[in-house]
Amino acid sequence: MSDTMWKDAFSYYSRRNEVSNFYSNYEDMLRVTRGYPNVHFRYTVAPTQEVPSSGLVPISASNEDIRKEIDIGYQDGLRAIRDSLDDGSNLDNLLAHLKN
Repeated sequence: MSDTMWKDAFSYYSRRNEVSNFYSNYEDMLRVTRGYPNVHFRYTVAPTQEVPSSGLVPISASNEDIRKEIDIGYQDGLRAIRDSLDDGSNLDNLLAHLKN
């Protein structure tokens, strides 16, 4: 049990939600790409760091939190574009990887 990643029910529940959210978002991407077959989707952008939150309800954000969220999104968007120049479309790469 000492090497178990989830020490209690809450940590297991949290990890389960992370995995479930990933696949839910993946299904959304698949649905959109199938719904618009003539559109070339190039980038998938997701936060690479923790997004600030003021309390339990994410809609309650301060101006400082919103500015930080915008900065995170801007930097992650630039990173997605820069990475695609080397590796191609990150959305195409993700979909190909997950289909295998």
